[in-house]
Amino acid sequence: MQPSVGKILVTGASGFIGHALVDAFGKGAIGLTGPHSKTSNHSFGCDLTDLEAVKELAKKLKEHSITHIVHAAAVTPWSLDPDFSLDIEMAKSVAWLCNKLNIPQLIFISGWNVYDMSGKAPFGEDTAIQPTGDYGASKFAVEQFFSQNLKQTRLLILRTASIYGVGQVSAGLIPNLVKSSIENHTIAIDTVQVKRDYLYITDFAQTIKQIVESRHDESRGVLNIGSGTSQPISTVAETIQDIFKTSYNIDVAVSYGEASQQPAVPNNRLDISRAQKDGLLLKTKSLADGLAQYIEWRQHENIL
Repeated sequence: MQPSVGKILVTGASGFIGHALVDAFGKGAIGLTGPHSKTSNHSFGCDLTDLEAVKELAKKLKEHSITHIVHAAAVTPWSLDPDFSLDIEMAKSVAWLCNKLNIPQLIFISGWNVYDMSGKAPFGEDTAIQPTGDYGASKFAVEQFFSQNLKQTRLLILRTASIYGVGQVSAGLIPNLVKSSIENHTIAIDTVQVKRDYLYITDFAQTIKQIVESRHDESRGVLNIGSGTSQPISTVAETIQDIFKTSYNIDVAVSYGEASQQPAVPNNRLDISRAQKDGLLLKTKSLADGLAQYIEWRQHENIL
C-alpha cells in the first residue's frame, strides 16, 4: 500500500522548472534553493554540493511529512563555464536525504538528451542510450547514480522534451528568438530542417502534480514526458513572427541561412504513448498558444 501524499520537496526551486513546480503544488511544496537565494516559510536555502550543510537541512526537514522529492536542480549548458561534476555532488546529497529521511519517492527530471537519436523519431523509453554532449552525459550519470544508491526510495526518472514558457530567461531557441524579435525585430535561423518537441511549462508541472497526486505506478522507472509532436524551427520562427504582427502590430523579419553542418539531433520527438496510457499528457497547450503566453510575459516583464 502506497503512503498518502505529504509535502513535496522541490530542489532548484528558484530556477525555471523548479519555480513552476512549487507554484503547481502550492502549499504542498517546500522549495529548496541555493544558499544565497531568498527564502520564505515554505522554502529553505542550502548548497546541495555541501554534505555538511545538507545534514543540517535534514534536521529542519524532519518536522515535515515529506513523501516526495522532485529533483530539478541541475547545472545547465547556458552558463559561461558549466561544471557538470556538480550534478553528481548534488545527487549524492539528494540520495543521502532520501535514505536518511526514508523518503518514499524520488522523481528526477532528466531529459531527451540521454537517448541515441541517430535513428528515426519518435524515441521511446527503450531507445538505446547515447547522450548528446556533456549535458546529456551528466543527466544519464545522475540517473545511474540514483538507480544504484537509493535504499527504500522508489525512483521515477522523467525524460523530458524541450520545456519552454513563462519564467524562462536562460538561453535557448525560443527565448533567443523572442529576445531578437523584441530587440531587433528580426529572426535569423540556419537550421531550418531541425525539429523539436516542445512542451509548455505549465503542462509539464501539472503532469508531475498528477503523477504525485495519483500515486502513479513507478514500477517502470522511466517515463517520457513531451507533447507527442515536433515542430520545425522554421514553424517556430514564423509563429513568433505572426504573434508579433497580430497582437502587437510589430513586423518581425525572418531570414533563413544554410547550416554549416548536419545537426547532431534533427528531431527529438519523444514517444509518450506509455504516459498517455496512464492518463497523462492527454491534452497539452498548442505551440501557438504557448508562444503567445510566453511573448506576452516577456513584453510585460521587459526581460531582455
